[in-house]
Amino acid sequence: MVLALVRGRRLGAIVTEDLPVVVSSTETTLARGRLYRRAADRQRSAAALRAGTARRLGRTLQVPPEAGREHLLDALEGLAGVDRRQADMLLYGPVPPDDKALASLAIRLDHLESEVRSR
Repeated sequence: MVLALVRGRRLGAIVTEDLPVVVSSTETTLARGRLYRRAADRQRSAAALRAGTARRLGRTLQVPPEAGREHLLDALEGLAGVDRRQADMLLYGPVPPDDKALASLAIRLDHLESEVRSR
């Protein structure tokens, strides 16, 4: 135990290092998407798409992230004039059954964001 403490202690200040490579967010997103596709993990993919869209919509409509589902849907309906049932299905609906439905969900979420931003 004493040996672990002696070996584990630092001698001096913490030294920072530059990262060897900077990876763009687009490249990271594409790589994550390829991993999800290879794993056929539509549930996680849909959850990531929906969470990102909900976060951006909340920021646009000034709804804090901790406000929750109902507050975001209220803001979408009241401030942006979006059909509540449609927004609820897009943001919180069931897992897409296949890759085509997942791609369609991504397109529809993007359309919803564009619609809200244009108002």
